[in-house]
Amino acid sequence: MRIGVTIHRAGTWYVAIDLVSGVASQGKSCDEALKNFQEAFELWFENAEGWEKERAIEGYVLELETKNLAEKLDEMQERLCGRIDPATVAKFVREDREKR
Repeated sequence: MRIGVTIHRAGTWYVAIDLVSGVASQGKSCDEALKNFQEAFELWFENAEGWEKERAIEGYVLELETKNLAEKLDEMQERLCGRIDPATVAKFVREDREKR
């Protein structure tokens, strides 16, 4: 499973958080925060209810789909030398939705 972890600094601590599952941990370094996060996430996943896991997996899929769509729009903008009109974007989004 691919997880999007955000790390930020809070005072002297580094905080690692996954916004989809809500799992968070901290450490005195980025590496320690990530290590602690991994342990916390594994414990969460082992003990989470089925619906919680499903919600998290759906959130990750949506996050990946959104990222994929953003990358496609960037690629389209590059191909059109930065000239994208709203109608073209709307058409692209409709086509993408129809494929799903």
